[in-house]
Amino acid sequence: MILPNKYIKEHDSLIGVGAIVLQTIGAKKDFSTLWDTIKQQKISYQRFIFALDILYAMGLIESQENQILRVKNND
Repeated sequence: MILPNKYIKEHDSLIGVGAIVLQTIGAKKDFSTLWDTIKQQKISYQRFIFALDILYAMGLIESQENQILRVKNND
């Protein structure tokens, strides 16, 4: 479910959905606007939320005042 394998396509895996979310966020985006953009790609709300959880756990996004922010890499 998290990683693609021979049964789960890359687009359906949470890492794949996370990549789509990161591409869509840009610098910062309102949560509902982000969801409206993502759902047009036929991604379920549950996978969207799980992808946000994984991205947050990996330190790639933050949430501030209903805004989803992409974390800048200092390297």
